Amino acid sequence: MAVLPSAHALIIDDFSVGPIVLTDTEAFGVVSEVQTGLDPARVAGGSRAITFEALDVSFPFDTAGSVTVAVATDGGGALQHTPDPGFTAANFFVNYGNTDLGQSPISLDFLTNGADRLRFEFNFTTAFITPVVPTVAFDLLLDSGGGSALDFVIFESVNAPTTVDVLFSDILALNPDFDLTDVTGLTFGTSNGTLDGPFELASIRVVPEPTAVLVMAPCVFGLMRRRRDGQRP
Repeated sequence: MAVLPSAHALIIDDFSVGPIVLTDTEAFGVVSEVQTGLDPARVAGGSRAITFEALDVSFPFDTAGSVTVAVATDGGGALQHTPDPGFTAANFFVNYGNTDLGQSPISLDFLTNGADRLRFEFNFTTAFITPVVPTVAFDLLLDSGGGSALDFVIFESVNAPTTVDVLFSDILALNPDFDLTDVTGLTFGTSNGTLDGPFELASIRVVPEPTAVLVMAPCVFGLMRRRRDGQRP
């Protein structure tokens, strides 16, 4: 079970609008789609860009398979990642406000309504549960209007629906000059390899400290700053 949603949350994406299904059947093919004209109250900046590449982890044996990434808006909405057995997703990114992709900066005040954290709410399917609790690693990249940028790696060991919080105090500890009142870009995606699945990402929100918390899965959370080399996908 997850944390109760806040009535004052600033939504980055709740995946309730912009349904789409993208499938990559090539071992090293790339699938990319920029969705525009979405409700900015549900998707930051009204635009969502998805890029991913199917990877045959048994290369060079070329096991057949595919990876499907979908935004399913039924039942409240979720970003769904579904690989065939033996496959995962490499170079998987979801972008908001990335001008390199033709998007407008999102220009959001992350400190509105007393918010103190960026929250990812994951739903992992039962197919993901194994005797060894998996560790998922992903990148979070943030840009501000002042020109500063941050690149995090977040590690999470989960086998149940889980809420992952990135505290603003941790962001400012890494870069005191980062302007949380004018966040112009956000990218979520894979880090140093693959983002295993299947999984569902139910929402990305900016929220205040929770006042009511239900049962959360045991987890390990790690945060480090990494150097960003070159342009993001």
